[in-house]
Amino acid sequence: QQSEKIKQLVESSHSIFAHYHKLEKNNVLTQEQAQKAALNVIKDIRFGNNNYFWVNNLEPRMVMHPIKSSLDNQLLGNIKDPDGVQLFSEMAKIVKAKGEGYIPYKWPKAGSEEPIDKISYVKGFTPWQWMIGSGVYLDTIQAIYAEQRNYLLLETLIIILITVTFSYFIGKSILLPT
Repeated sequence: QQSEKIKQLVESSHSIFAHYHKLEKNNVLTQEQAQKAALNVIKDIRFGNNNYFWVNNLEPRMVMHPIKSSLDNQLLGNIKDPDGVQLFSEMAKIVKAKGEGYIPYKWPKAGSEEPIDKISYVKGFTPWQWMIGSGVYLDTIQAIYAEQRNYLLLETLIIILITVTFSYFIGKSILLPT
């Protein structure tokens, strides 16, 4: 459910590239202006619990990371998560092979250095040889699941208490008629 939401958000943000690429093709903007404008829009988008989008090319080289700007313009091919996944290289492979897809890996949350499980969705933009991606941390999914589970357990408990109460009064009225 959350991973499908991420896919839809990435696809929506992908349309920003298409919009600015159209302006480039119509000679309203140069390619550099179109790319810069698209990145400026995407850089400021936040959703959920401070989630964001990043953009890299297929080398892979980071084009724009709104949280870790130190990654901007850096080659990413050798970046590995703690499990040895060369995440940006794998993302580039997915985009080259299928145009888009999911990738699981570990990455630190904003403000933390400790990598935790995350699943991201990436989608390529062929005219600029870029890809846009975003992800969701699995602890976020687990927290949502736990909240829904606890709510369901509370509802079940209330139904059981109501059923037991009614059963008691019905049984009492049968055994002790007035």
